[in-house]
Amino acid sequence: EQDKIETEYAELKIKIADLEDILGSEIRVSNIIREEHTDIKERYGDERRTDFGAAAQDMNIEDLIEEHPVAILFTNKGLVKRMPLGIFRSQLRGGRGVTGMSTRDEDYIEQILTTSTHDYLLMFTSKGKVHKIKAHQIPESSRLSKGVSLAHFLSLDEGETVTTAIPVKDFEAENEYLFMTTQKGVVKKTEVSAFKHFKTRAIISINLDDGDTLKWVRKTDGNQHVILTTTAGMIIRFEESLVRPMGRASRGVKGIKIKPEDSLISMGLVDPEDEKTFIVLLTSKGYGKNIKVDEFKAQGRGGIGVKALKFRKTVPGDKIMDGVIATRDDEVMIVTQKGIINRQKITNISVQKRQSQGVRILKLDGDDIVIAMAKVLDESEFESADVDVLPEEKPGETKAPEQPPLV
Repeated sequence: EQDKIETEYAELKIKIADLEDILGSEIRVSNIIREEHTDIKERYGDERRTDFGAAAQDMNIEDLIEEHPVAILFTNKGLVKRMPLGIFRSQLRGGRGVTGMSTRDEDYIEQILTTSTHDYLLMFTSKGKVHKIKAHQIPESSRLSKGVSLAHFLSLDEGETVTTAIPVKDFEAENEYLFMTTQKGVVKKTEVSAFKHFKTRAIISINLDDGDTLKWVRKTDGNQHVILTTTAGMIIRFEESLVRPMGRASRGVKGIKIKPEDSLISMGLVDPEDEKTFIVLLTSKGYGKNIKVDEFKAQGRGGIGVKALKFRKTVPGDKIMDGVIATRDDEVMIVTQKGIINRQKITNISVQKRQSQGVRILKLDGDDIVIAMAKVLDESEFESADVDVLPEEKPGETKAPEQPPLV
């Protein structure tokens, strides 16, 4: 046993001396590295499977993101979320709908829009400012998630909120304008190209009077007719040409005269040559109707308008909550205060005269009320019409953004 120990000790001393010699000799270190690399080459070497090409100079993040239609929801507390439009199937009139967003206490969905993942979003605030981001920069979420705060994307002042958002595909197009309307009925028209040269910092879009807020913005070609709707069911229609194009910092002109107990609830644009256009009205209690736009004759701006809906005496406190310009082939998405979303075809809503009471459009739960309505984009307009339905997530979960959010 003693001889074995002495033999192992002698071998260890020889090994230590050899390792110390390697550490002290650059030639031996280089030879060992060369031998190891040669061995790896002989065992694993094969022909190259990739090619070296020219640098991808014009590639950006959008080249890696599929273009498809999406729905974007905004809440009263400043939360936003994006979902594939294919999540929502069209339903029959009078149905309940499905939950589109899990909302916190005292929070509710305030606006919904449909757009493409590659479009810009111009987000207009209550103080008349505008921010610009891409739609795909908003994290994609499941139906039950609460969304993320707009503070992750926009730099807002204290008390400032996002009141409307407009999707824009191209800022170079000619004869394209943004038509703005404030809560007090002031209207203004500005060229889309005026909003091209800014990125993350907000800029002024309209100069507001004291106590007024910017509420609605629509994109137009300058030859449309404007339709303004109030909660009391008054509608005014006037030619857009009566409002001349103005710069971003201007105030605008009066569009409608509003009674003290009434308030403006929606703004829309119609083609004066289109005889198949309807305005879909929806009340807070879920009633509404289709009205041919031809029933409203164009008049001068600044008037009080005409009556568009007769409210039911059996439904106290009912009022118009939204009005959407659409055709019989379109679909609308309806959002309630408790986060229920209902998608319906316009053909399922009966066409009636101005003086009628309308029909039940949406069956509401308990004390729930309708908040907003939006027209759905035609999914056939996009190259990728097949949209994968996201797996359900636990309430509060949100998918990670595809791109770092703007500050």
